[in-house]
Amino acid sequence: MFGLFKKKSVAPTRRGQRAGSAPDDDAARPTRRKIEYLQRMFDALAIGSRITYLPEYTDSKFRVETLVIGYRINEHAVFRARDVEFIHDEPGLRLRINTRHGPETLTRIEEIKLLIPGDTKAADRQLDLAARAALGGRGSLGRGTRLTLVSTALKESNQKVEVEVERHTLLTEGPHKGMHVAVLDVMLGTLEEHEPRKQTRIPCHCPAEVTRDDSEQLWAATVLDYSESSMRLRLDHDDAKWPRFDKGRLANIRFSPAPDKPPVMLRCTCLKAREREAIFRMDYIVRAAGIMPFETVDALEIKIDLMKVAEGAT
Repeated sequence: MFGLFKKKSVAPTRRGQRAGSAPDDDAARPTRRKIEYLQRMFDALAIGSRITYLPEYTDSKFRVETLVIGYRINEHAVFRARDVEFIHDEPGLRLRINTRHGPETLTRIEEIKLLIPGDTKAADRQLDLAARAALGGRGSLGRGTRLTLVSTALKESNQKVEVEVERHTLLTEGPHKGMHVAVLDVMLGTLEEHEPRKQTRIPCHCPAEVTRDDSEQLWAATVLDYSESSMRLRLDHDDAKWPRFDKGRLANIRFSPAPDKPPVMLRCTCLKAREREAIFRMDYIVRAAGIMPFETVDALEIKIDLMKVAEGAT
């Protein structure tokens, strides 16, 4: 689908290395790992999802909001999530893309790029004077600018990824024909959880037992960190997977914040689960008198106990 883009003369692109940087080991990653990475990106920065970014050369507290219009995978432009299928089978993980010539299974991934609206004049006006002065006439999506994109789909466990503005172009086909877009080159290996730091997370290592509210099956896990509203757990067994927590389905999490106190039982909503790790929001606490709403005093009590244990271990 090369025809989707109006051609412009561009400087030769590097293979496996960015200008002024060390060789990029991710350029040589096997296709399976790149497909896994792409699947994570589709979950974190879905087509049609809102994201924010801040240009690398500004210190402004204002972030520019934009939208993920599509992806470019090798020479294929994708504007609908349904046109990309991740196939898990015996040989491994495969990627199938629905093109205008029919379905195509990729055996190798050469590049992954994001497409976002390229006209930023209105958004740039939201930046402060110092930031606008730093932008000059290039705008916040000037070619060669490195950005950190942050997904805003979830209040907890947002994801961020590093990109570089490769070029600007006009779409010549597809549902957004005629739109001016910026093509963002994704720096493989930079997708990670974004911590807004509204609440301080306390690192910990607490054994926990997890059950689903409709099942007696038990999953052994470890609480990795804790804040006033959420906590992150990892399943103990390498081959274990989190169960599905459909809407309204709660997880019962039992763990001991301090060795000299009885365990606590919390009823939580799963905000995000990937591989062996998951993030849960605490909704209720189970007491002898029954199930009570999880209050700030409960959160702080557990947090202080975890801090005491951490101090004793240092």
